[in-house]
Amino acid sequence: MNDNKFIGTSIKNEMEIPVEQLGSPGASSVLIVEPEFTDNRFAGKNRHGDTTTRPFSCKARLSDTPGETRRFNGAFGKNDSSSHILLIDELRRIKLAGPAIEVFLETNENSQISIATAIVSSMKADDARAMFEDALTPWLDKLSYTHQVPIHVAQVVVEDIQNELQYIYFQSPPWQSKIDKGEDRLVERMKPIYALYRESQNASTPFYKVLSLFKIMEGLLNPLRTEILRDLRKYKKDPIIPKLVVPDHPDLAGWLKVHVGKPVGVFVNDFLTNEYRNAIAHFELRNKSALNVSNSVVRIKAFEVAFLADICTRMLIENHEKLLARLDVKND
Repeated sequence: MNDNKFIGTSIKNEMEIPVEQLGSPGASSVLIVEPEFTDNRFAGKNRHGDTTTRPFSCKARLSDTPGETRRFNGAFGKNDSSSHILLIDELRRIKLAGPAIEVFLETNENSQISIATAIVSSMKADDARAMFEDALTPWLDKLSYTHQVPIHVAQVVVEDIQNELQYIYFQSPPWQSKIDKGEDRLVERMKPIYALYRESQNASTPFYKVLSLFKIMEGLLNPLRTEILRDLRKYKKDPIIPKLVVPDHPDLAGWLKVHVGKPVGVFVNDFLTNEYRNAIAHFELRNKSALNVSNSVVRIKAFEVAFLADICTRMLIENHEKLLARLDVKND
């Protein structure tokens, strides 16, 4: 996530925000809600610059589905969600004791586990969120296995109790887009590519999204490129392929900018293959441990990698479409 940008104010406890102001689709984002008070309780204080260790109230909305992507409710409660897991009648919440944090699972009116809460001591909201998620998700993983059900963390909200700031974490939702004239043509060779791309868009986790995008790029950089070059030469068409490099983007994570300007093939082969494709597709032991897809740092980085992989994949798809179009052009 990059520097925060002011969006607007509202005198109501809700606000309509153009989706374009929430970042590019798929980018990791946070919406910070800053209440204003008439008693000047925070006069002269930098509420966002507090570096003291203080309590943060963390909560997660649990669901049997990935959740709404275009509406963010920081004030969600126990009856705003549902799941397949129920507590016995006399229980309304259970405590999950960890080495540093106590997490509580609470139920809705139907006794279904619906939210998780915890109080975390930290200096930053982002760190409090990470500590909360790392304490919560191992329990959700175990419950998912034990009861053979899906459990999604549909939304996470962190409140800085001392400074009365609310942090709503989310992945920027897709933008609405109109179908243009000319989109009624479908090239047979592109069907497997489009199918994999839709799989990536429908994926509820960044890991499967990365795998789907990797498979597309692997195909377009290797066997499909060999095939199209052979056909272009066979039919005496222009076989020159433009050099495609990793572009910069305002929503690109800072640690990934080292790849900007490098050939897309280098990004895929030297970084994506070893660091993500192999680690996700195979159960590898690195430094004597396997990839834990529920770890907060691993997951956030995977979302950031998926964002860049999507950009590069779309570049390769567009280029391949243009190469296929050359085959349709009649020779003079």
